[in-house]
Amino acid sequence: GEGAEGRCTEGGSCSGGAGRRGSGTGATAYRQIAVRESAVTQARVVMEGLEQQLESARSDAAAARARADASQAAEAGTQTQLAAAQLALDDAQEATSARISAAEAGQRAAEQKLIKAEARVSAVTADAASLRQQQPVT
Repeated sequence: GEGAEGRCTEGGSCSGGAGRRGSGTGATAYRQIAVRESAVTQARVVMEGLEQQLESARSDAAAARARADASQAAEAGTQTQLAAAQLALDDAQEATSARISAAEAGQRAAEQKLIKAEARVSAVTADAASLRQQQPVT
């Protein structure tokens, strides 16, 4: 551009006149462009940093979800084991109750046999006493 004091190139250097650097309108425009490009570059750097933070946060969230899923699976496994243990306990209690009932029934049957045997012994003893009384004393 044509400065007030001389000719300026697009690079911002001027010749002629007082020789002040950047006195032309072209130099001012290039300085403004450079400032804007610098701002854009800084904004890109900031944006890339934010994108990295976002990616890191997403990765952390995915890891947390995986841990939660694993925890739920472990809890479900524990619940299944607990239910199986409860069923085994119930089965064992039923089997024990059945054995107790069978033992009690066996004890009652044994008591009945004992009562019958005692009755037979009493009858035999009574018969023997009766026979002794009938025998003449010699």
